[in-house]
Amino acid sequence: AGEQPEDVSEHRQHKRRQRQRQQGARTEARESLCARLAPSVLDLQAVEYIENLCVGGEVARVDWDALPVAVDPLHGCSMGDCRGQRKRWQAESFKVVLDVLLGDREMRVVDFGSGSGNFSLALAALFPRCSFTLLDFNSTAIELAQERALVAGLSNVRAVVGRIEDFSDPFDIAIALHACGNASDYAQAQAMRHGAAYVMAPCCVGKLKIGASPSPSMAEQLEDEVSTAAERAFDLKQPRSSWLCSLCNLDEYLVLAAGADHESAAQGCKQLIEHDRNAAAREAGYATALGKLHPPSCTNKNDLLVGVPASTSLDASGFSGSISRLRALALASRPDLHVLDAAVRAECAAVSSNAEKARAVNRAQPRAGCCPYLDEAKGRFCSLRVTSGSEFCSKHESSAGISSRAKPPEVADEPARARCAFFNERRQRQCREIPVMGHPLCRAHVEIEQPCS
Repeated sequence: AGEQPEDVSEHRQHKRRQRQRQQGARTEARESLCARLAPSVLDLQAVEYIENLCVGGEVARVDWDALPVAVDPLHGCSMGDCRGQRKRWQAESFKVVLDVLLGDREMRVVDFGSGSGNFSLALAALFPRCSFTLLDFNSTAIELAQERALVAGLSNVRAVVGRIEDFSDPFDIAIALHACGNASDYAQAQAMRHGAAYVMAPCCVGKLKIGASPSPSMAEQLEDEVSTAAERAFDLKQPRSSWLCSLCNLDEYLVLAAGADHESAAQGCKQLIEHDRNAAAREAGYATALGKLHPPSCTNKNDLLVGVPASTSLDASGFSGSISRLRALALASRPDLHVLDAAVRAECAAVSSNAEKARAVNRAQPRAGCCPYLDEAKGRFCSLRVTSGSEFCSKHESSAGISSRAKPPEVADEPARARCAFFNERRQRQCREIPVMGHPLCRAHVEIEQPCS
């Protein structure tokens, strides 16, 4: 016989109390650990942290109207307006740092974990003298990035499918925006291995694979004897630096990593993780800095790590003095961040108010030069560009079913198929099933005798 209802209720309450006790124990351990490590972090903050790192004087903004639409995250990507605006701010923050690192020089930049290029294609358009390589394991995202670069007319972009740890081409600067977990560590390790600078904003610290051994492909690369700390960078044992290894053990590091993704504890735990990453680079002969993306509200994961080779033997690209120049640039501007954040929220709300209008336009007709495939589930047309000699994009060229495509003129005026009149108030949408003959509701809603709302 099954459990009685009162037994089930008591069991659920017991499990809930058990989870609360476990959560309380984890929180207490985390707070105790952060309090013990706080003095060491404060010492590092005083030396390494640069306030207003990404402000760039008078809040440097990009003239997005002057860039190709295909590289603009707000208008050239199939993302929401608020997310597109935040992606703009993130690109502008990286641009402030890259302005100092790149200058007018021709350099090779690699975006590790690029996705479809929502972030790095804009930077490629802003720095036409530099070559940009977009690397991602997702082949569909890389195909979209290639297509967008072609539409934008960017000749300095190439997109590559592959893993970060397998990349072997030489480069000068590594960038990574929200590369999850160990992906940020691999991007930093690649930069250290090639004697390159790095600019990255990590995320998802809770996904770190603590103490994981190198993958087979990495083990093959490490078979040869290595002599420098930079060449040993792929041995990603945690903690990354000798500095943090001397302060906490692996179990305590696990506590920090687990708490770094929770808002209530992220500030202390994530700062320790990011300082550990930069400390590993300093031990390999790098000069480092830590700051925030601008404005800070552009993302919850807004820590920005910068590292440049400091020793003469590593610095083959002339990055010497870059950290000092970034610090001087940040000191030259001290905006009122509270006022600025209020303006940012207002701007984001203003952009968001036009979202429904933009979606209505996209539902009415396909964009010029874009695929006319109609996604009936989402109620909008495809935003990809059509392939040469075809009416549709490469993704939908072989799709069957005229109902999923933009209807040709001869059937465009046919009456719409009858649909069940039931309207789901909670989901705010109408039932899509065919009604029963002579009844406004479908069979499912007739049987449960649920009135039409």
